[in-house]
Amino acid sequence: MIVAVAVAVVTDSTAYFPAGLAERRGIRQVPLHVLVDGRHWLDGVQLGPAELVKALARRASVSTPLPPPGA
Repeated sequence: MIVAVAVAVVTDSTAYFPAGLAERRGIRQVPLHVLVDGRHWLDGVQLGPAELVKALARRASVSTPLPPPGA
């Protein structure tokens, strides 16, 4: 008896892949949620690496809560 099993590879946006690799391999990337001084941002969507580095350099309060399970 053969049983079909659905498998998905899901990672957050801190797994930086070369351009197009995730799409070619069917890997789903969920944006990391980032709180900067109480404001909510989505990594790679609303907040890029340069903005995060600037926030850290000015000693902003930065945290990364888990994305919701549905994401």
